[in-house]
Amino acid sequence: MTDIASAADLPLTDRERNFLAYWDSLRAGNDVPERSRILPENLGPWLGWLHLLEVLDDGGDFLYRVHGTEASALTSTRYHLKRVSEAREPFRSRGFKLYGLAAAQAQPVFLCESEDFGESGHRTFSRVVVPFGSPGSKGPSHLLALLTNRVSPESQDTVVIGQPFA
Repeated sequence: MTDIASAADLPLTDRERNFLAYWDSLRAGNDVPERSRILPENLGPWLGWLHLLEVLDDGGDFLYRVHGTEASALTSTRYHLKRVSEAREPFRSRGFKLYGLAAAQAQPVFLCESEDFGESGHRTFSRVVVPFGSPGSKGPSHLLALLTNRVSPESQDTVVIGQPFA
C-alpha cells in the first residue's frame, strides 16, 4: 500500500496535502479506492482545478471526462471529452508521462514544473494525480488530477509518492 506519509518531504501545498488525505481516506484498506467512492460534494475545495480521466487501453490513452473550468481558463485549454492523444504539445507528452505513470504504478504522482506561455511569460504549475479503480478492473480505471498554479517552482521532478524520484 502507498505510504502517504512519504509525501511529507515533497513541496506540496496545504491544498494538495488535503487532496491526498481525501484520496487516502477513500482507500478503505485498499491500494486504490473505487471510483464510486468519489463524492462530488466532498470535492468543493478543489472544484474547477480537477480533471477526471478515464484510463483507456490499459494506459495507452486517457479520456478527459471532466476538465476543470479554472484550469482550462488559466491554461487556455479545453479538453473535456477529448483524449490525451488529441491534446496539443506540451500537454500531450506531459499527460502521457504523468497519467501513464500514475496508471502503471497505481499510486499518486506529483509533478511541479514551469511552462512557457509565450507573451504572457512563464507560469509554474504542480499536479497531483491519484488513481481510482472499478470493481473487477485489473488496474486503475480512472485518474483524478489536481492542478495548482504556483508562484515559483520548488521542484522540476516527477515523483511517485511512496517511491523514489522517477
